[in-house]
Amino acid sequence: MDDRPYVIESPTRVKLGPDAKHWAREHGLSLAEFARYLLHQHRHHHGEGDFESVETPEISVSNLNAEGR
Repeated sequence: MDDRPYVIESPTRVKLGPDAKHWAREHGLSLAEFARYLLHQHRHHHGEGDFESVETPEISVSNLNAEGR
């Protein structure tokens, strides 16, 4: 993995780097919960079919509870 915080590899796979793992802990989420959140955000912004390795640096977990996780 390069210096990106995370990489969306497929509809069910996210590679989390050290920064993303820190963000998960910072917001009281397990790595699996945070990965699901990232996948949801990716689908929302990029659609279902776009799952090339991409970086999405703008992360906001403040509305996570409101999204019905």
